[in-house]
Amino acid sequence: MAEAETACAACHVNKSNQVVRPDATPCVQCHEKGFEKTFEEWRSTARTLLAEVRTALAAIKPAALTEEQKVQRAEIETVLAALEQDGSAGVHNHAFAAAFLRDALKKIQSWTKG
Repeated sequence: MAEAETACAACHVNKSNQVVRPDATPCVQCHEKGFEKTFEEWRSTARTLLAEVRTALAAIKPAALTEEQKVQRAEIETVLAALEQDGSAGVHNHAFAAAFLRDALKKIQSWTKG
């Protein structure tokens, strides 16, 4: 949706003019039939990665981090909060969400190897 510059209302305002958090149903208005599967795959991937990043962060003792790592951790936490608050599990911009979460996980894992 971010890449296509789709307006929020296109997916999040129903026929009764109410704001909603839709499932994949509105997606097939612009995408081919069967896109629901892609939507679910994207959402599942993002939710799995979110959980992995949260678990990895929880395992790190902040006192063991360098100042630079503490800044990186704060930046990761900020984006995680935005992704979680968004409620789409990364579907709004799947490419960004998946890449960010994979990079964050690698970064966190590197902290324990150093």
